Amino acid sequence: MHNEIKNRLSSANKYYFSLLKLLKSKYLSYESKKILYTSYIRPILTYGCDYVRHGQSPRETTRA
Repeated sequence: MHNEIKNRLSSANKYYFSLLKLLKSKYLSYESKKILYTSYIRPILTYGCDYVRHGQSPRETTRA
């Protein structure tokens, strides 16, 4: 499990640094930068993560 998390962070870092020039660009709007982050970096980090609703145990979320 620990290695999987480490691999995800490493992959996300690679994508982040490949997009860094665009993310720091003054020619792209904040909204465009946000779209880049949410479509390229965040899915790498969250792929396969269990979604747990706030206030519910993981057992309750499988029933919902």
